[in-house]
Amino acid sequence: MKKYIMKKTGKPAVTYLADDNYTYKSVSKNPLSLLHRFFLRRYVKYIVRESKQLMVIAPKQKEECDKTFNKDSVILTKGIDFSGLEFEPKQVSDSIKMVYTGKLIYGRDRSLSLIADALGEINKNGIRIELDIYTTDTLSKKQQSSLNRNGCSVKGALALDEVQSVQKAADILVFVESLVNKYKNVARLSFSTKITDYLKSGKCIFAIGDKEIAPIDYFNRYDSAITASSYDEVYKKLAEIIDNPEIINLYGEKAFDCGKENHDMSVTDKLLKSAITEICSEEK
Repeated sequence: MKKYIMKKTGKPAVTYLADDNYTYKSVSKNPLSLLHRFFLRRYVKYIVRESKQLMVIAPKQKEECDKTFNKDSVILTKGIDFSGLEFEPKQVSDSIKMVYTGKLIYGRDRSLSLIADALGEINKNGIRIELDIYTTDTLSKKQQSSLNRNGCSVKGALALDEVQSVQKAADILVFVESLVNKYKNVARLSFSTKITDYLKSGKCIFAIGDKEIAPIDYFNRYDSAITASSYDEVYKKLAEIIDNPEIINLYGEKAFDCGKENHDMSVTDKLLKSAITEICSEEK
């Protein structure tokens, strides 16, 4: 539709890419998926080439798109209203409370089960860390058994207005993507709105995922979360938290500062408006 409108009107356009819409890395190897990506690449290449401005959702995507399309793209993510907000240190619970709210699809349940595995060792002499999982997904028996153990438990679904209060009571917010080869590139260049919500909360973020995908690359780039890309790293990082619980407030503040510096709504709004007004001015 966008290609048709651009050709029909001849007007300048701004294009926004918020996922891996071009490479073959995030595509399964079945013939239909590969054929679909072949034609999608042609479409994307035309749209980007003919657009006056390209916007992307994450630093890793900017680096790839700028190199691929010879563009100077602009990073634009969900803005956060920081007016009246300040970082508030939290009194960490004796039993550290981790919370995950979200879907378990695309192998995310396997990443969460790595935490349950690690808690088997960490909690063997008493509960030191708990993980509560809230999801609307219906779990299989295998998922039930892999997630309900060692201080990790599935609590079921939350109403939208309950999510914020549950997250506020937590010590650590958990963000996961898959480490399974079949799924690990699904979010390769995506940037969930959950990330900006987590940053705004000023909570310590514990993130699991391949270090080459955009969300984990982002957290590492700005040192705004504790990240892990394997079981060994999950166990090591959780053990460090137990030994040094002050890390929780340290990374909570880092997350908040990262959000304020990179996602302030007043800045993101100006980016979008300036891109559009600049192109409109050129048209005149």
